Amino acid sequence: GGDDCEICDNPQSIVLPSFSRSATTYFVRALFVQFAFAIPIGLYWIIGVKPLLMACEQDETVATLAEDYLRILAPGMWGYSLNFTICTFFQVIGLANIQTYVMIIAAALHWPLN
Repeated sequence: GGDDCEICDNPQSIVLPSFSRSATTYFVRALFVQFAFAIPIGLYWIIGVKPLLMACEQDETVATLAEDYLRILAPGMWGYSLNFTICTFFQVIGLANIQTYVMIIAAALHWPLN
C-alpha cells in the first residue's frame, strides 16, 4: 500500500525544476506585458471614449461624464499597473515587508501634505 512511498517518507527529496531566468527577468517581462495593455487602454481613455459610448446608445450626459472620469483615471491605472508588478516582485524575492513600510510612511505623510 502506502508504506513504500519514498516522497511521503522524505519530502525533502522532492526536486523542483530550476529556472535559468532570474526574478528580475520575469519582473521586466511582467512590466512589459502590463504596459503593453495599460498604455493603449489609457491612451484611448485620454483621447476619449464618448464616441464608443454613444455608439452603444448611452445617454450623452452619462457618456460625457464617463469620458471625463476615464481621462482623470488613466494615469492612475498606469501607476497601479507599476505598483502591482513591483509588489509582486518584492514578494517573490522575499521582501514583502517593504510594502508595509511604504504604506506606513505614506499614511504618516498623507495628512500633513493634504
